[in-house]
Amino acid sequence: MKNKSKEGFAARQGNWIFGRLEKIESNLAMVISIGILLKMFSDMSVDFILLLAFSALSISYFLSAFAISRDKNCGAIEKFIHLLVSWGCSVSVNGIMFWMMNWQGYQGMLQLSSIALIISLVVLLFLKKKKNYTEWFNERYLIRLGVIGVIGIVMYFLPVQGEVKSVQIEKPQVEQSE
Repeated sequence: MKNKSKEGFAARQGNWIFGRLEKIESNLAMVISIGILLKMFSDMSVDFILLLAFSALSISYFLSAFAISRDKNCGAIEKFIHLLVSWGCSVSVNGIMFWMMNWQGYQGMLQLSSIALIISLVVLLFLKKKKNYTEWFNERYLIRLGVIGVIGIVMYFLPVQGEVKSVQIEKPQVEQSE
């Protein structure tokens, strides 16, 4: 049984998740979108559903970092960039979750992960001009990288929902004559 595969447990899990990441990602994005809409427009408490969906997406990105590429164009730099991007997406999703739940610590997560994702995007666009990547760095991968990076940067600069100051307009008191 041990001779069946030279890959470790983490690599097998990473390959399994990486092969299904598009399906996992789209399903969880739908759940998160519905949860956000319900949180915004109703009094339903959907924090637990959002917590589970964000956590599952974060774990999926984290485990996909351990995937092993069979692409001959991928060298050490490309493997490092894939690891950095996967972990950056994971941390960025956690930062977005912390921001939505009004928890402390989201600033550092969003700042570091967004910087790592934007730098990785620039490096990948530069490397993609030189080599043709088929397995890892396809268009959807680059779009995922850009979208999560931009959302992380936007969330970093937006105020937390509890910090938004609202102005209440009071009704004028009308004196009643007797």
